[in-house]
Amino acid sequence: MKKIFSLIVLLAGVTVFTSCSDDDATYSPIRPLEISSCDTEYEATGGTGSIVVNTNESITATSEAAWVTVSASGRNVSINVAANDKLTGRSSKITLRSASGLTADVTVTQKGHVFGLGETDLSFRDVASTTYVDVEHSQNVTVKSNADWINAELVNNGQQLMVSVLDNEGEDPREGTITITVGDVSDEITVTQAGLLLTPAVTFLSKDAKAGFTEKVSVDHSRAVTVETSDEWLTAAFDPADDASLVITAAPNDGERRVGEIVLTSGSKQEVITVVQYDYETDVLGVYYFVYQASGQWTYTPVYLSDNGDGTGSLSFIGSPFDTFGITIPLELDRANMTFSIYNLTELTATYSTGDATYNMMAMVMGTNGSSVYRYNNSKLAMVGEFSVDTDGTFYWDTDANDQLDREKYEFYAFRLGLTSGGYEGYAGVLTSFIKPYLMK
Repeated sequence: MKKIFSLIVLLAGVTVFTSCSDDDATYSPIRPLEISSCDTEYEATGGTGSIVVNTNESITATSEAAWVTVSASGRNVSINVAANDKLTGRSSKITLRSASGLTADVTVTQKGHVFGLGETDLSFRDVASTTYVDVEHSQNVTVKSNADWINAELVNNGQQLMVSVLDNEGEDPREGTITITVGDVSDEITVTQAGLLLTPAVTFLSKDAKAGFTEKVSVDHSRAVTVETSDEWLTAAFDPADDASLVITAAPNDGERRVGEIVLTSGSKQEVITVVQYDYETDVLGVYYFVYQASGQWTYTPVYLSDNGDGTGSLSFIGSPFDTFGITIPLELDRANMTFSIYNLTELTATYSTGDATYNMMAMVMGTNGSSVYRYNNSKLAMVGEFSVDTDGTFYWDTDANDQLDREKYEFYAFRLGLTSGGYEGYAGVLTSFIKPYLMK
């Protein structure tokens, strides 16, 4: 928005003055003194003028204001008006007196200076650029920037301010000011510049795609971006028809899971997209570490994850000491969503003998309220494992209870191998509890 401080304000209310012979200046006579001509109006920049008195006598002249200086020679009076640094106009009286005592008062008026800016708020992208701001002024202008990344100078005969900014290599936006001063009046232009933008929609991409895949990833960027990949099997380039779309292609993979990186560089900023390519049959299924807490320490035992191909699968304990019991836990396996569910109170084929008694093993989902551990007579309650891939290619199945657990009272605590003579009512004790378990490969 255009901002103009002030135009011309002339002081009014001058008392009765005599008039010049060739203009409308006024004076207040004590005794008549005829003025032939006079210069009474001046621009804000100041200037010189004169008064000519119609007399043969010598004249003296005095000014009531310091910004008006006068000198008399014969019947001529020279006037020198200093520049007006104010936005408002002003006036002053010059008193003329002849040797015989004739007098006249002449009023001199001066305009206030003009100062206006076409814009007082400028916004720039992060790249170096230049814009122009119109400047209206009637006096000399001084310009000062408070930031080294902002340059401002008057151009086009002082009628425009050229404002330039350097590249912003940081991620954060920045702000500075330009101070423009005319006379004793100053105004500021606020300059804001956006930060360097390089933001991919994802920085991690994992795919069950042995045959290879192509994926588009949106990338917001404010400058040109260079793209590099870490491996020959992985390529990436921006779509020629859409420079915000990065096309990622992974070649077919006949081996084990693999991890590659796509490095995006723009200015001083760099982003990395990690790509993991794996195969469900050969990589996701198979041996995992079943990690859990025991006696306050993290430990693990090996297990084998199998898929029966009909929405079910199993988790078999293959490491000591559990392998001696032949423990295989049936589970529901949702390949589409990459989850498994082990249901509470599921009786296993494995048994455990102590003394003369032999018990079936039973899968149990345990909860806690923070102070006590609870078991539940609810066969719909399940421990759910959810598959994820870390940026280094490590596979995880993180576990939690399903929505059958009352979250207002309890949280998931452990998966337990319990002993039973028959269901919940026949519960006879615990073989072991796997506290806060997860699978890792």
